Amino acid sequence: MNQGGTPVSVRALRKTYGTTKALDDVGFELPGGEFVAVLGPSGAGKTTLLRSLTGMVRPESGSIFIGDQELTALRGSARRAAQNEIGMVYQQFNLVGRLRVITNVLLGRLPQLSASAWLTGRFPADAVETAYRCLERVDLLDRAHQRADTLSGGQQQRVALARAMCQEPRLLLADEPVASVDPKLAERILSYLREVNKEQGITTLVNLHTVAMASRFADRVIGINAGRVVVDGPASLLDDPATLQRIYAGTTDEEELVVALPDWMDAKRARPAFGGAV
Repeated sequence: MNQGGTPVSVRALRKTYGTTKALDDVGFELPGGEFVAVLGPSGAGKTTLLRSLTGMVRPESGSIFIGDQELTALRGSARRAAQNEIGMVYQQFNLVGRLRVITNVLLGRLPQLSASAWLTGRFPADAVETAYRCLERVDLLDRAHQRADTLSGGQQQRVALARAMCQEPRLLLADEPVASVDPKLAERILSYLREVNKEQGITTLVNLHTVAMASRFADRVIGINAGRVVVDGPASLLDDPATLQRIYAGTTDEEELVVALPDWMDAKRARPAFGGAV
């Protein structure tokens, strides 16, 4: 694996919504180039963490370094420039349905393209070439000139991934990118993310809702429960029942556990395993 990717440092991050501690003294160090799965029950703080890393959410305290830039200290144009180097793939695809697929992918280059390019539809040749290459990477080159809203949900998610890749980010984030697709397509999408991570060395953090997917694709796992990091280490830790206990302790939503831990949810072990406190 390429370890030349952008390092990430999160230090003592805190964010509250009313009386809820979404992030409670969250901290970790990523050396760069890793594929990291973030696991935790609903409401644990996973999405708030990723939105903090994009600069979309401002924590009340703590710091985030992307490479040598302190994202949490930047303001104005400097902050926007740093955000332009962070790619994000959402669970909801956020495509413009009436636009062609290739134009949606080019939106990843929005900050670098002139207003006249968007008004006239005449984009720089290098940007168009990059967009086509990103579509080819996700096996959608033949759909480049279709309207985005004519694609299936799985295809739209792959377009969203191509858009993030077209941005040529230093850091790639994905918030539950496979939550709305079937297991076969989920593996395909995660395979694309993993290939980009390995070949380009892009530091990648992915919020996931299934332990099996995290175990299969990630180098490292960060487990969050009630806004705190309770697990941080190699993905092999997921083979240890004690690791899963720490991540999902206190979870009472049986349906969520069935998705996250299907092998654990049998009549003998389900309820006793995860009913305790963190």
